[in-house]
Amino acid sequence: MEKPINIIPVLLALCLGSATGWADSSKEPVPRALGQRFSTYTAPADPPQGPDAQPAGVEPEGILTLETALEFALLYNPELTARAWEIRAAEARKEQVGLWSNPEIGLEVEGFDGSGDLAGVDAAELGIRLEHKLEISGARSKREHVASLERDLAFWDFETARLDLITGVTQRFMQTVAAQKRLSLADDILGLDEAIFATVQERVDAGKDPPVESAKAHVTLSTARINRMGAERDLEIAQQILAESWGGLSPRFEKVAGEFETVTEPPPFDELVALLEQNLEFSRWTTETGRYRAMVDLESRNGIPAPSIFGGYKHFQANDEHAYLFGISIPLPLFDRNQGAVREAKYNLAQAGVRRRMVETKIRAELTTAYQGLFWAYSTVGILESEILPSAQDAFDTALGGYRNGKFQYLIVLDAQRTLFEARGSYINALEAYHNSRAGLERLIGVELGSVAGMVE
Repeated sequence: MEKPINIIPVLLALCLGSATGWADSSKEPVPRALGQRFSTYTAPADPPQGPDAQPAGVEPEGILTLETALEFALLYNPELTARAWEIRAAEARKEQVGLWSNPEIGLEVEGFDGSGDLAGVDAAELGIRLEHKLEISGARSKREHVASLERDLAFWDFETARLDLITGVTQRFMQTVAAQKRLSLADDILGLDEAIFATVQERVDAGKDPPVESAKAHVTLSTARINRMGAERDLEIAQQILAESWGGLSPRFEKVAGEFETVTEPPPFDELVALLEQNLEFSRWTTETGRYRAMVDLESRNGIPAPSIFGGYKHFQANDEHAYLFGISIPLPLFDRNQGAVREAKYNLAQAGVRRRMVETKIRAELTTAYQGLFWAYSTVGILESEILPSAQDAFDTALGGYRNGKFQYLIVLDAQRTLFEARGSYINALEAYHNSRAGLERLIGVELGSVAGMVE
């Protein structure tokens, strides 16, 4: 008997060769410039052991700046951490769909334990076969392309969460600064009301004012104490909300310090419109549309039958001879040609185009609203600083001095005091609105407003 030629390695090489595909050539998405100077959490390739996938962060202490708050949030925020792991999961899915399908090996025994000449195992036929599906349609490379785009979508989701976090931390930080300012204002009001109450009481005791004036001053003083307690509570709430940005259970920092009263004139609206192309939602829907288009191509390729080839070796016990076998099988696309999945992919692609136009309209409306809010806040701050606050302070000083000299009634002092502190409260509110609107605008265009001038020609 001649020595059989080993066909299995040859067949295996043929199977593996048929599974090769083209390398994915999609470009990596580019993160936005906003907040790039801060380190951001990146999920490691090897996940940590145990239930906690994120190490506990160190709580900031002492005086907290905006930069420190952003650093802690970008490294330890739980939601951003989860988004980072989603990128790793998408990369793993891309790796999985790019793997070659496994060949199948089978062992056959025929013609044994029968009747007559087939009794026992002397006439048995022993065979081994190797089978593999050939994806000649290029579906594997198409799946890789879809998975690559899905990985890009995971990145855009992470980038969206990152910018949302930067915006949220900035706004919450400025809200905490505003809460500190309101508490300081409440302290000023309380201290002034205590001094005024003492003055009123002296005049009442001296018989210069009726006792009812003392009662009015006492009511005003009690109200100031209540308002002060409310301002202190609001500050504690603002600090707690800010600490939650980096997963803190309770704030350990003493206070926040930032450039709250620094405002700059907004750039021209047209320059901001020109930067809307950098908006993350536009980029995400561009990728989403590409994914749906790739799905149409993939489902079309999935409708092409994938043949399977098999080959093997047989040994005949009866005469100690051998033989090789080879074959090919092809599914007949009589009923299922994947036509439903193709139509679904085309419908999704059409829907993606509509949704992208919806997003464009929404983002432009948001830009207009945010810009109007920023410009209003900037103008309001300027008017309060240059006109209202100086006039209100002068009016109050005049009224208080006149009352102490017996020229004005106590009601005039109350009215001037209310006007002054309402103006100071409005000033804090306008500054807070300015910083909130500024952070929202920077979120929409993906860059800091201070960088806009050099980006638009």
